[in-house]
Amino acid sequence: MEAEIISNAGQFGAVTIATNMAGRGTDIKPSPETLEAGGVFVLGTGRHDSRRIDNQFRGRSGRQGDPGASQFLLSLEDDLLRIFGGERISNLMDKLNIEEDEPIEHVFITKAIGNAQKKVEGYHFDTRKHVLEYDDVMEKQRSIIYGRRREILGEEVQNLILEMCDGVVGQLMEQHCQDKYVDQWDFQGFNRAFEGVFSKVPNEKWFEDELNTDEYSEKFYGWIEDLYKEKIEFFRNVAELNFETDVSSEDRKEILGQMILDLERQILLKVNDNLWKDHLLSMDMLREGIGLVGYAQKKPLDEYRKQAFKMFSDLMNRIDNEAISNFFKLTIARPIAEPEPSPFLKDVEFIHGEVEIPDGTETKKKKTQPVRAQSTVGRNEPCPCGSGKKHKRCCGLAKKIA
Repeated sequence: MEAEIISNAGQFGAVTIATNMAGRGTDIKPSPETLEAGGVFVLGTGRHDSRRIDNQFRGRSGRQGDPGASQFLLSLEDDLLRIFGGERISNLMDKLNIEEDEPIEHVFITKAIGNAQKKVEGYHFDTRKHVLEYDDVMEKQRSIIYGRRREILGEEVQNLILEMCDGVVGQLMEQHCQDKYVDQWDFQGFNRAFEGVFSKVPNEKWFEDELNTDEYSEKFYGWIEDLYKEKIEFFRNVAELNFETDVSSEDRKEILGQMILDLERQILLKVNDNLWKDHLLSMDMLREGIGLVGYAQKKPLDEYRKQAFKMFSDLMNRIDNEAISNFFKLTIARPIAEPEPSPFLKDVEFIHGEVEIPDGTETKKKKTQPVRAQSTVGRNEPCPCGSGKKHKRCCGLAKKIA
C-alpha cells in the first residue's frame, strides 16, 4: 500500500507525505504536466544520521534526467545540530544579530551538517564493529556445539561416547593425580569421583601397579570399554524381554541396535542442549557486566574473551561428565510378570445375581444399613403391651430399671 501511494507522487498537483525511509525502490513517474511545471519537488523537514539516506531521499526528484529539485529544512534544536556544532552556529547568529525566524542558507551550515553526519556514521560503524567482535566469540562456541550435535546425530555415537569417557578420565587424573610422586596422589578422591561417573571402579587398588600417568590412562580406557560393553549388553538383554517370539533373529538384532543407538542419542542431546541453554544465559550476563572492567584499566573485549574461553571449557567438561554419568547410571525396568492367584482362591467360585438395570440409568451404591431383629418402639409411642401408657412410662421404664 505504501509503494502504491508513493508511486503516484509524480502526478500533477499531488502532495505525498512520507518518511525519508519510505518509498525506496518505488518507481515515481512524473506526468507530462509535472515535467512542464519543473518536475518532482522533494521537501525534507530534517536530516537523517546517515548521508546515504538523505541522498536516496533527495534522489526521488530529478531521476533519469527528469527535472526536479530538493530542499531540506533544519532547526538548531534538532539532535543532529544540537549535539554536533549547534552552539557555534547559535553564537554566530547572536554576533551577526540574525533574527530567530530568519532562515539561514550558507555553505558553512551545509558543511557543519555534513561533518556531524560523518561523526554519527563513524559512531554507528564502531558500534556495529564492536558488536561483531563480541559476536565472533559466541560464533566460535556455537560452531563447536553444533558440530558436537551433528556428531551425536550421526552414526558414530558409540565412538563419541568412548572419546567423552576418555576425556572424563583425563579430567579426573588432572584433579587428583597431578603430583610428581605417585604416593602423593589422592587415590580415594579419584575412586569416589570415578565411581560417581561410571557407577563402579573395576579395581580399587589400581595404583599399586606403579605405572606412569599415560599408562594409567590407557589402563582406565580399557576398563571403560569393558564397562561400556557391559552396559550395552544390559540394555540389550532388557529390551529382548519385550520382543515377540515371531521376530527373526536378524531383524531383532537390527532393531535392538537401532534402539540402543537412539537411546544414546537422546541422553547426549538432552544434556548437550540443556547445558548449552544455561551457558547462553551466563554469557548474556557476562556481556552486560563486562564493561565495568574498564575502570580497572583493562580492555573489556580482551577480558570477555578470556572469561568466555574459561566458561566454555567448563561447559564442555560438564557436558562430558553429566552425559557419561547419565548413561552409566541409566537403568531400564524389567517387565513385571503378572502375579499368580493364591492357591487358596483357585477352587473358589464367585456367583453374583443378575440385576436388570434400565437403559440410561446409573447405579449408585447404597449405604449398608444394620439388620434389626425386630422393630423398635419410640419412647413416646404407646406401649405394645396394651396398658395405654407411653412406652417410656411402662415397659421401657422396666427395661431401664432392670
